[in-house]
Amino acid sequence: MLYLAPPFFEIEGVVVGRDYSDPRQYWYYPNRPRIAVDEQGRPAVRLLIYKEILQNLDATDDEVAAGFLIFDTVLDWEPERLKKVAAKIKQDMDLDELPRLSPLQYRSGKVRLSFLDRKSALPGDPPPPEEDIPVSEWVSFIESSGVPSLYGENRAMFSVELTAKGTRFILGSFDGFIPAGVVYELNYVAMQRAYNVKVEADWSIVYDYIRDYEQDRFLFWNDEVEKIVEKLVEKKVIKITGSIEGVGDEGMEGEYAEVRKQLTQFVYEKFFEPKINPKELLDKDTPGAIVSLIAGVRDTGLPMQFGGSKRELHVDQLRSFEADFTTYRAVERMIAPQGHLSVFWEDLGLTKDQVVTVVDDKAEIWKIAELGIIAVARFGDDAIAHIVVDVVYGGLIDGRPAPNARTFSVVLDDRNRKGSVRNWFDPALGTSFHYRYTVAFGPDATVGSDVLMTSEWIEAIGSDVAVTINPSNLIEQRSYEFQRSSLLKSDIFPQVVVRLNYTDPDTGWQYDRSKVLDAEHPSWTAEFRVRKGAPKDAVYQAQFPHAGGTISQPERPASTLIMLNDPRENLVRIKLMVTDQQNFQQAIVNLEHSDPANDIFESDTLVIAAQNVNDAHEWQFRRAPGARARYRYNFILLKTDGTVLETDWVETEAPSLLIGEKTARKWDIRPQLIGPSLAQNGVERISVALLYEDAANDYRAAKEIVFTQPGEAGGLELSLRNPALRDYVYTATYKMASGFDRKLGPISSRDSFPVISTVPPT
Repeated sequence: MLYLAPPFFEIEGVVVGRDYSDPRQYWYYPNRPRIAVDEQGRPAVRLLIYKEILQNLDATDDEVAAGFLIFDTVLDWEPERLKKVAAKIKQDMDLDELPRLSPLQYRSGKVRLSFLDRKSALPGDPPPPEEDIPVSEWVSFIESSGVPSLYGENRAMFSVELTAKGTRFILGSFDGFIPAGVVYELNYVAMQRAYNVKVEADWSIVYDYIRDYEQDRFLFWNDEVEKIVEKLVEKKVIKITGSIEGVGDEGMEGEYAEVRKQLTQFVYEKFFEPKINPKELLDKDTPGAIVSLIAGVRDTGLPMQFGGSKRELHVDQLRSFEADFTTYRAVERMIAPQGHLSVFWEDLGLTKDQVVTVVDDKAEIWKIAELGIIAVARFGDDAIAHIVVDVVYGGLIDGRPAPNARTFSVVLDDRNRKGSVRNWFDPALGTSFHYRYTVAFGPDATVGSDVLMTSEWIEAIGSDVAVTINPSNLIEQRSYEFQRSSLLKSDIFPQVVVRLNYTDPDTGWQYDRSKVLDAEHPSWTAEFRVRKGAPKDAVYQAQFPHAGGTISQPERPASTLIMLNDPRENLVRIKLMVTDQQNFQQAIVNLEHSDPANDIFESDTLVIAAQNVNDAHEWQFRRAPGARARYRYNFILLKTDGTVLETDWVETEAPSLLIGEKTARKWDIRPQLIGPSLAQNGVERISVALLYEDAANDYRAAKEIVFTQPGEAGGLELSLRNPALRDYVYTATYKMASGFDRKLGPISSRDSFPVISTVPPT
């Protein structure tokens, strides 16, 4: 699963991100759309125009039907380019072998062909490319949508009936830029890192604000979305707060900035629909275009330089929105590759004469046009082997082809993802037809209840000359990913045994699988397929063998991502964060928790570098029941100018550990008074005098703390000049009821919590 955290790579125009758990797995983002070509290099595009309309196109009314535009687009990269990308990642990441480089796995998607025009424009008059048209002037006048294949080259098929106005636009695209093109909207799942920042919002109020914001506008840009988020934060409709106590805004600045970027992306994806850019981009150059597209993944997460229009949302959709940035979790994200028609022609050097076909009338168009069939499916031995599509032209009787109906069959597989039916149209029968499809799974496909699944007959009515076959309308792929958490230490729990079970209550079909996860195999994805709409009640169990036995967790509901954390009780989790990031290069942090009385000792060393400083850094330890969550730490801080700052061991009970020069110099000495009550030993009060001296730096601090009962009574707060110097002295004076005071010390110590008995010295 893609990890939404740096580093991201930009190599040969391809943007690549790393996997969350597998150091050899990398995921690459899509190319921009372009016209597909067949094995002979022939472009899959035709512009069919009625002869009578073409002869007098300029004088024809805008809304008169004038022809058809039929074409396919793809998003794949050239294999040679991907080989170069893999080699560069191997070099940059110092890998022993080439990484596994895979395309993003898309959960869903759609694709649109859009034509934009100015509100104030003359009919059919495309805007000059050099004019800087205000965003509010743009409006869409042609929209055609479909579903891309989501696998392989991500092919999409378009068949659009054009008006005279649309035809003039298309013909104009051969002479220069026009605001018309294709926009994909692809949704994928990735791992979001955890932040120490909480976001709260009433999404219905957010929606109302966006809906009412400049109501007459059609297009909005990403920088405007950022301004909308800023305004909502100012109005406190959206609240962003730190979740670590004792850390000011300065220390949380980096995390606030990262969360705001993620939040802006969230608002864009949920409340806006990507649209074609009406201004010319540098998408003639593939690397330049994809960099423009993906820059936001590294920076703001938005499709930079891209616009969007407001989505129409329902109350139930708003209730489902969740912007939780405090935990590691799988989230759905969107990417929106786009390309302009004029650039499509330039890519392949296509001229108007090569694309345009003149026909006598609409009937001739249907005779010329093929009935295209494309599958939204992954093919292979480990997926779908093939899909058989049956087409009936001439009607059905009782679910069977009529006696005089014509029938066609098309087989789609890994080599032939697109099929077509030629010479199928009869003017006497019209454009209606029926189709159904049978899905056959490969020998190594994800397990399921059936090897073959067949759809019902589906009627297609109207002017469509493209059929999209989507097996997800018949079946659902269930996926449950198990991940060993970074806090599940291999030296304590070298293995975890997980088991996933699912039963379809209607069919009785069962899935029951187990897997052992260790350091070499830290993750496992359990997958199976079920009929569409089957219940989602999968459950799992986990067992954690260790030196003292086995900890078994009870059966619990399974989610799509299951993080396997330390199963022991009484765990204390400590969050680490670098507060002074200016000139920061690296920090080495040593941590220990020691409780000899309960035979507990746990330690770890964390290395935080500039490259991962904004990642989540955590340590946890087990404490005995009822014991205090006390631990000690030291760290070495290296700055870019070569300066090294080293602290001595420091005891603390803080749930968050702040790493930085300023925090290294802050130290509290808090004496602890333990034992029976003072009166029981004839003591009225105990005074503890603390003295810290750093003669080399001319620094001295002292304080007297008075106890009247066991426990704490305050402390001495220090601003150290030398963080490595932690020696001080204390003297305890026991004020006795008898009038004869007793004294303990002076005693030299380095403890943050010096322990003093209520029993006076003899």
